Amino acid sequence: MRRVLFLSVTLLLIGCGSPAKKSETNTTTPTPTPTPTSTTTPSPNIDDSAKKPPQIPTL
Repeated sequence: MRRVLFLSVTLLLIGCGSPAKKSETNTTTPTPTPTPTSTTTPSPNIDDSAKKPPQIPTL
């Protein structure tokens, strides 16, 4: 239950934060690509892979 909540919150933050930051820098950058992938398939492997890349731009 906690993992699901953490993943959903993380996805929301990534979905809301990443596009906003990228939009300011480059509007042509396809940022929403990782977000729909994880939303379509809620698999632990995809969540982990989608969780790692966003952490780099966030930092």
